[in-house]
Amino acid sequence: MAARKLDIALHRTDSSDIKVRWFVMGDSVGFRRFLEETEVETLEYNFLPARDFLKITDGKLPLIMLLDGGEVRKTMSNATFSEKDIVEFVKE
Repeated sequence: MAARKLDIALHRTDSSDIKVRWFVMGDSVGFRRFLEETEVETLEYNFLPARDFLKITDGKLPLIMLLDGGEVRKTMSNATFSEKDIVEFVKE
């Protein structure tokens, strides 16, 4: 699961400069259940209407975006997730 992989990778980078924001399609009940099941930590999240969420992600779920100054540097899915890419991005 990409959420768990991302959580582990972020803990391994040991950087307090990393900002993670979750954008969630659905409601708080489903999201809370997801957090409990995956045991990931999240501090910041926003709920988006399905139409907006799917427009942003182009229908790809899950989608991880690495952003620098508001610019998308890399996107990853569960299948293309790379802890190495995350560590390299954080070190830049």
